[in-house]
Amino acid sequence: MMKKLTFLSFVSIISILLVNSSRSYSQDMYDSLLIHYKWDGDSIDHSGNNYDPVTFNVLHAPDRFGTDSAAIYFNGIDHFIALPDTMTLKPDFPLTIAFWANMEEATLDNGIFFTNDFSETGHCGAFVNYSTNQSLSISYADGSGFGPGARRTKHSNQFIEAGVWYFIAAVFHNADDMRIFINGLEDYGFIEGFATSMMYSGEGGNLGRKDFSYTLDPFYFKGFMDEFCYWDRGLSNIEVHDLYEEGLVFLNDKRESHDIVVYPNPVVNYISLSIPGDASVRYKIRNVTGQLILQGTYLESIDVQVLKSGIYSIEVENSGSTFPLTKKFIKK
Repeated sequence: MMKKLTFLSFVSIISILLVNSSRSYSQDMYDSLLIHYKWDGDSIDHSGNNYDPVTFNVLHAPDRFGTDSAAIYFNGIDHFIALPDTMTLKPDFPLTIAFWANMEEATLDNGIFFTNDFSETGHCGAFVNYSTNQSLSISYADGSGFGPGARRTKHSNQFIEAGVWYFIAAVFHNADDMRIFINGLEDYGFIEGFATSMMYSGEGGNLGRKDFSYTLDPFYFKGFMDEFCYWDRGLSNIEVHDLYEEGLVFLNDKRESHDIVVYPNPVVNYISLSIPGDASVRYKIRNVTGQLILQGTYLESIDVQVLKSGIYSIEVENSGSTFPLTKKFIKK
């Protein structure tokens, strides 16, 4: 099957990066991580929490790079994955769900990605699915039924196509702030539904299966999925973008090996660097187009009052070049 990755406009990239993040860019990506299913020839949890799932008929398949047995396939009929039934996997706000997916058929009944509560008596918990308006939808629900009064849903503006790999992230900061990300960029979309709280039943979560009706059978996902991650916190916009660009394991390993923190982030007047040892470093600050704006030798802080509001990168390198790196920060 032919696969392609979608691309968004440069204007969309700039607009997402101008949004203030709620957490520091330097935060450990394994902080509050509940589940990480890599599916690299296995079906185990790589988060260290041992929340191994129970798989029902799913098959290993090539991932978006064509690597054999590096993703998982659902047939849209009876394939699904059951998460352990524990209240730890049913957190209150905030929470984040992120994964790669490729729908084989773009239909509602074959577009069920995830729910953290498989209830047959009403919408419960948080869930992510393909919507009837051909968009991506993320929802939380209060368990009072299957109608719009029982859920609050955000729909993407971007259409989701069959046969295309997408990186999808759903960030629920609170009942009034839920965010959709497609390929690392926030889709501001629109909201409908009337729920004001998230409630759980006594059922465990599912990948690839969810009930939407009192009378119809559950809907099943048809397509491919890879790199499923689930956090008991709300990822910042920058973290989601970097997760899309670099992946969880590589991104976190890179941060730990360098162990340099840029703070505060976002910043108004001065930024500081937390540097291992007593290293003397030089820095270069560039805007989103790569233009060099500031440079110098780091002493105690960097005056960034002259910068316009937006997102910037700071390149840091010591004299021995033992930890050259680039980090992002937001100037308010």
